[in-house]
Amino acid sequence: MVVDLAERICHLQYQSKLDRQKVRDFLIKYQDRIIYGTDLEIVKEDDPNQYIEAIQTKWLSDWKYFASEEEMEVEEVDGAFNGLSLPKEVIDKIYFHNAKNWILRS
Repeated sequence: MVVDLAERICHLQYQSKLDRQKVRDFLIKYQDRIIYGTDLEIVKEDDPNQYIEAIQTKWLSDWKYFASEEEMEVEEVDGAFNGLSLPKEVIDKIYFHNAKNWILRS
């Protein structure tokens, strides 16, 4: 089974406030079964430039959460939490290699 993180990253961030190490350990343990994703969508009425900016802002915030130890705050979580500072190979799997492998299997 493989899961994507679309619209679930804020749940991980919330849990990181409570037990950052547990969330980090979980992502490392299941690194081969997790795919990065968002539920961002574009609709006809959207300004393409604003949409591009929103995508970049979301992607950078998610990347910062997975790649750094920085203290962060996001709209969906009440209060601050720290990034997970996942190993590069784990991040590469979540953001690219796992999706590639699953697409090639189908």
